[in-house]
Amino acid sequence: LFATSIAAGLATAIRMTESAMSIELTWLNVKVEVLVAERGALQMEPGVPVAFQSIDIDVLVSAATKTQRDQLELLIRKAEHCCAILQTLCSPPQVVITHIKT
Repeated sequence: LFATSIAAGLATAIRMTESAMSIELTWLNVKVEVLVAERGALQMEPGVPVAFQSIDIDVLVSAATKTQRDQLELLIRKAEHCCAILQTLCSPPQVVITHIKT
C-alpha cells in the first residue's frame, strides 16, 4: 500500500508536469520497491528497527513526438519536486500523535 501511494503520487505529478511542459507521453510506468525489516515490524527481534530500509523508484517514459531525452529528464525532475509524497519522505515533518482515553 505504501509503495502504491508513492507510485500513484509520482505518476500524477508527472502527468501534471507533462501538461505544463506541453509534452505528450505515450507510456508512463512508475515502479516502486520498498525494503522493510519484517522481523522488526513483526516484533520478532527487539533490536531490529521498525522502519523502511530503502525505497527504489524506476520511472519509464516514452513521448509521442521527438522529445529530447534531456526534456524527459527535466520533466521527471520537475515532477519529483512537486510530488508531495516524495518531498515529505525526503524532508519529513514532525508527527504528533494524540492519545484520547474515554
